[in-house]
Amino acid sequence: MKNDFKPFQLIYVSLIIALIFLMFSELLLFLFYPKHYNRLSDILRIIEQDSVLIWKQKPNLDTEFQNKNVKTNSLGFRNKEITPKKKIRIVSLGASPTFGWGVEDEDTYPSVIEKELKNQKIEVESINAGEIGYSSYQGLKLLDKTVLSLNPDIITVSYVINDVDKYRFFRSCMKRDSMLKPLSNFTVSIYNFIDQTNLIRFINDISVKIKSNRAKYYGNCNINIYNENRRVSIDEYENNLNLFADTAQKNNIKIIFIVMPVNLPVKRALKDSEKKYMQVSLEEAKNEIQNKNYKRAKRILDRLLYIDEYSPKVYYYLGLIADMEHNSKLSDEMFEKAKNYEIFDCAAVSLKYNDVMRKVAAERQIPLCDSAKDFKEYKGGYLFVNPKLDSFHPNAAGHDLIAKRLAEILINNYFGNISDNGSK
Repeated sequence: MKNDFKPFQLIYVSLIIALIFLMFSELLLFLFYPKHYNRLSDILRIIEQDSVLIWKQKPNLDTEFQNKNVKTNSLGFRNKEITPKKKIRIVSLGASPTFGWGVEDEDTYPSVIEKELKNQKIEVESINAGEIGYSSYQGLKLLDKTVLSLNPDIITVSYVINDVDKYRFFRSCMKRDSMLKPLSNFTVSIYNFIDQTNLIRFINDISVKIKSNRAKYYGNCNINIYNENRRVSIDEYENNLNLFADTAQKNNIKIIFIVMPVNLPVKRALKDSEKKYMQVSLEEAKNEIQNKNYKRAKRILDRLLYIDEYSPKVYYYLGLIADMEHNSKLSDEMFEKAKNYEIFDCAAVSLKYNDVMRKVAAERQIPLCDSAKDFKEYKGGYLFVNPKLDSFHPNAAGHDLIAKRLAEILINNYFGNISDNGSK
């Protein structure tokens, strides 16, 4: 007589075996797979997806990030737990420079401003709502979803570098932030549960290595065109700044704009004739690529590098050709250069975005902390984390400079109009 398993028994046994395999894999990867695989994996350890905000920092962290201790509260803010309001409350909205990338918590400008004002006999509670990778679009969502419920007296707003970028930590698909449809809470919960497993982290890291080279550097979009969309267009950026001001006014909140310095290299400005030639030639090269005339396209693109040796668009199409010709080594090199040289375009564009912030501040009579100008005029030493590895995020001295300027602006503009008990 046969002792065959019944179908439901086979399913049960299969599930048990799969569970044992997963648990064993998790244990092995936890013990032997590096926790800090690369810069991106470091960031993904401390953020999670969100249905409204796209992502947010994980709550209740106590970890090392960029060689500094990072603790977050139940809201995911790099801040102590927020208690019922007793003092004048300042909330600093911004991206990684506000969060304090590469500096200790007590050295961030939201922390230093509290000390600066205390030295002036002004007691405030300063909350650091800086979120890594945030654009002004996400900042507005955060203001509405979380910050307004904290009943702030004053908010500071500082966004620029992620607005001009083209790539996101999640859902990087050549669309602007505002074009992304919200995910359901259930879907986000599933993603976050899966993303925190060592096995999935390992699979993701390996998949990056074996994906097409274009996908490796530009997300999962299967479009053979160069991404022209910044995460927030300059018109959207201006509108977002006005929405910050409108929301603050509606809720009787004082507001300050901070023009954050963007210490990125700027390449040589092209002449108008060179820009026109580049534009026409790039269209010609794209047509040749579509017609699979790769040699002709490469000749056109190589000529363009004599005009603009740092053009990310030229290197992107050279990488695309190499990818189509199955030359993975060359495509890796070209796509890496394309993405690295985006920094030049971001630098130039961010200057225009900073001018938009100055313009909106002047039109709306919003106090402006022009840290970009202060950093440029500063003669006391280097103000960024690392001249070789990180020349963008302010170091402790840079945060101190921002905080001191903010203290001046707050004292000159606001504290005469806010009572000592924190009421508005």
